[in-house]
Amino acid sequence: MGNSYPYTQANWEADILAAQGYGLDGFALNLGSDDWQPDRIADAYAAAAAIAANDSSTAPFKLFLSFDMTCLSDSSVITNYIQQYHGHISQFVYEGKDFVSTFSGEYVTFGQPTANEGWQVMVKDVLAADNIYIYFVPQWSAFPPTGVFDAQPVIDGMLCWTAWLVLCRRF
Repeated sequence: MGNSYPYTQANWEADILAAQGYGLDGFALNLGSDDWQPDRIADAYAAAAAIAANDSSTAPFKLFLSFDMTCLSDSSVITNYIQQYHGHISQFVYEGKDFVSTFSGEYVTFGQPTANEGWQVMVKDVLAADNIYIYFVPQWSAFPPTGVFDAQPVIDGMLCWTAWLVLCRRF
């Protein structure tokens, strides 16, 4: 979101339409702690919804939240964002769950003994109490892909920002 400071909903609409023109069907919204970012995220979701409302011939453009854990450490900020956009027409859902990612965060524990427990207890369990379930695909670069799903059962896949690649359990 760092480059979207001056954006309006119209800017998001133009970017989404351009992306669709190139065959893209969604954006990751990598967000941090800047006080203006909630407004840009709201504009992005509003733009995607407006485009979907005006063109029912294509699937809605999808968005998902990717939390920049180099500057976020409060699990309630994360759960609030997810709760806010849960059920939105443009929220990317995979296997019936809201798709959620991170940039970094493998050492953020939210006060729990490990990152795995922190994300489970302070994010996934809190959301599940509201019947919101996430498909959690962080970019935790400190862990090698081999055995990561057994060692970190809270994650459903791994995202690589370097190559824009998502490795999910099923693949």
